[in-house]
Amino acid sequence: MLSKKMLAGAAVVFFFVLAFCAKLSAMETLTDLDALKDKAGRGKVVAVVFTADWCKWCKPFEENIFMPLANSYQNNRNVEFYAFDLTEQSVAKTVTQELDFNAIPTVIVFSGDFDERDTFIAPKDPQTLRDAINGRL
Repeated sequence: MLSKKMLAGAAVVFFFVLAFCAKLSAMETLTDLDALKDKAGRGKVVAVVFTADWCKWCKPFEENIFMPLANSYQNNRNVEFYAFDLTEQSVAKTVTQELDFNAIPTVIVFSGDFDERDTFIAPKDPQTLRDAINGRL
């Protein structure tokens, strides 16, 4: 039979694991081009997935390809991952024109500078993104 101390200890461990997993799945979402330019211009490799609420392919892409990729780089301080929400039409128009793409989900990998980037329209293979990130490290 489990004692109250053992149950309390197990509960504490459970909540720490839950908090750790939540941190892994949390990703900052950008909605402003200036914020993106700031993140992309810090000298790190930055991978950004562009999505919108109305996009039926975006959520599965984020969950099955982009987030697992981001989690695999969680210990690498030279790589950052962000989501960019294009749900608002005026934001979408400005961003897609500035970055020259017209479909989502799109992933752009920046290499320390906003103007140095590779664009991938709905990549099906996470290895393609991994190669782009590793090639920029």
